Formats: sequence, structure tokens, C-alpha cells
Amino acid sequence: MLRPQRPRGALNFAVTWLGFIVRLVGQLGYFLLVARALGPSGYGMVASVFALLVVFGAFAGWGSDHVLIRNVTEAPERFGRYFGNALLQITATLLPLGLLVYATQSFVIGMAPLALALFVVGDLFFGRLHVLATCCFMAFERGTDLLLINIAFSLIRLVACGAAIWFSSPLTIAAWAEWYVAGAAVAGLLSTAYVIARLGKPRWYIARQELALGFQFCLYFAADSAFRDSDKPVVAYLAGASVAGLYNAAFRIVDAAAMPLRAMTAAFYARFFKHGHKGIEHSFQFALKVLPLTLGYSLFAGIVLIFGAGYLPLLLGEKFRAAAPVTVWLAFLPVFNGLTAIGGDILTSAGKQRRRATVISVLSLSPVLLTSLLVPRFGAIGAAYAALANATVVATTMWIMVFHARREAARAAPIAPVPEAEPQPEFRLAA
Repeated sequence: MLRPQRPRGALNFAVTWLGFIVRLVGQLGYFLLVARALGPSGYGMVASVFALLVVFGAFAGWGSDHVLIRNVTEAPERFGRYFGNALLQITATLLPLGLLVYATQSFVIGMAPLALALFVVGDLFFGRLHVLATCCFMAFERGTDLLLINIAFSLIRLVACGAAIWFSSPLTIAAWAEWYVAGAAVAGLLSTAYVIARLGKPRWYIARQELALGFQFCLYFAADSAFRDSDKPVVAYLAGASVAGLYNAAFRIVDAAAMPLRAMTAAFYARFFKHGHKGIEHSFQFALKVLPLTLGYSLFAGIVLIFGAGYLPLLLGEKFRAAAPVTVWLAFLPVFNGLTAIGGDILTSAGKQRRRATVISVLSLSPVLLTSLLVPRFGAIGAAYAALANATVVATTMWIMVFHARREAARAAPIAPVPEAEPQPEFRLAA
């Protein structure tokens, strides 16, 4: 008698989710160590630079990691070509993106050029190698491998952070930049080697036919990153590095609490494509099964953040006490971000990536506008007001686009012809 097997999708989700939880612990520990060591001002400057790296980093690799997921889920034998394509494009985009980051931060933040260059190489090259590795295993739904590289990534970052604090007392931004790039290099190269060992070697190939799709992914993720992080340099510019440090600390705590939510959406991302090949209605029905889980966790995390915000000074030190009320205002930010992510995955998996990118692109400047209006008057709390308002608007707009696309698909569906009625026998009254 055969035993019933556990569904592979459920097992993959559980392992992938565990991998992101491990990454959450590493990210939270890393953040706490760096923030305490640098203080609000130093941490505010570093966090503002990394906000720029996140925005410009959306173009690192020209969207080739998500192009890989889309192609490999359809045809696994394409992996070698699209893996090689991604490695080449990550390398090609490093220098121009680094120059853009340098030009922007020199006007807004003013970090020393050498430290900035180390952060750029660590994040836009070695960091992207690790991101590419996670996308490779997501495409094959290899949750166990994803768990292993996330554990390694978290451990390496924590070791680099601990070593920086141990050998540099007090920790400076320049010293932290050196240790950061070293840890990122080890993590990125090990992740790439592990992909090659488990999935195969890259084939050096430029997917020219996918450049337009890759650019659409870039636009979306750049706009999404701008929506999430463009307010950080603005806060630093308008209110100074210390206020930026308080806001960034609160945002990072909330962002860490949202890591399990991102783990859920990452675990389901490839499956959205499998449903989306059949049409947007199939993606929508799959999303209805996912939403109770994502919204339930987001609400739970928000409640925990509200009641736990008072303990923030115990974690970061008394200098960060003013970050507690900011955390309370940001507590339910993951609810709207989760809605945006699920709605966007419906559109992307059904071939509507351009609409998803349009929504985020049109609204990507609203954080800068609202932050510029509210921060001079309310400080870090004003930045939290702006972030929450922006998240609400984007989530609402994204789901309006989903329902509009569903109506379009329903109207375009062929109408089955009505079968002709069979002739009925004729009855006559007997004379």
C-alpha cells in the first residue's frame, strides 16, 4: 500500500518560508549591531546611501533574474542560457549604475568616495550575485537549496559585521564599508558556486529578444524601490542625518517584521506564473487562496509592532528612543505592501507586467512629494505619515488594475455558440 505523499508545493513553501525566516534573523541582528555601533547620524548616512543603491540597483542585471524565472518555469532546459545571460548583464551594468549613484549621493548625502565605491561594488555586484542565486532556486522551486544559501548569506553578513565592530572601535563608516564589501564578496561568490554545483554551468549568451521584457521588470522594480526608499535620502537632505537615522531605524524594524510576508510571496511567485499561463482568472483565483495567509500575518505583525515599539531603546540604545512612535505609525505598512505585491504578481503572471510597471512608475514620485511637504513640519513622524499614505494609494490602484484586467479578459473570452434546437416531431389531431 502506497503512502500518500505530501504536496511538493506545500513542502517547498514551508522550506522557502523557513529560509527567509533565517534571513530575517540575520538581517535583524545585522541591523541592530550596525545601528548601535554607528549611532543615529552615522546610520542615517549609511541607510540613505543604501536607499539609493536599492533604487538604482533595480537596473542591475537589466531584469535578467526575473526573465530567468519566467523562462525556466516554462522550460527548465533553458536554465544555462538565462543564467549566463544574467551574469553578463549584472557585470555590464555595474559601472554605469555606480556612476549614477555617485553623482546623486554627492548632491544629497556627501559620503566619502572610497567608502561609497566599496558599498556600490558590494551591493550592485556581489549582492546581485546572491539575489540571482535565489531566483535560480525559486525558478526550480528548490526550497531546501534556497534555505541553505540564505543561512550562509545571513551568517557571513553577521560575521563580517561582528568583525568590523571588534576590530574597529569606534566603528566608522569607512571601516564598515571595507568589511561590508568583503562579506558581500564571500556570500555572492559562494552563492554562485553553489548554483553551478546544483543546477549547472552558465552558457554565455545575451538574450536580446528579452531586453524589452527585462527593461519592463527594471522599470517596475526601480519605481517600486523608489516608492519604498526614495524618501530616505530626502529625509536626510531636509532634516539631517540624525532624523534620517531615526526614521530608517523604525522603517528597518517594520521591514524586518515583514520578511516572513516577503517569504510567502517569494515562495508563491513561480506558481503565479504557472497559473497565469492559463489566463488572469486562474492567477486571481490562486491569489484568493494566498491572501488570507498574507493578510493574516500582516495584521498580526502590525499588532506586535505597536505593542513592542516601546522596547526599541533596549535594542538600539537610548539615542533611538524617538524612533518608537515612528514605528507605531509604520506598523501596518506591511498590510498594504502585501496587497500590492499579490496584486502585482497577478498582473505579471498573466502577461500584464506593463500595467504593473505603469502603476508604480506613475506613483513613484509621490513619496518624494509628500515627504518634502511633511518632514519639515513633523520630522520623522511626517515621513511615516507619507509612507503610509503612499502605500495605501498604490495598493488601491494596483487592485483596480487587476479588476479592470479581469473584465477585459471576460469580454474577450469567446462565447460558446448556442446549439440549434433539434426539430420536434409534428403531432396532428386525428380527423
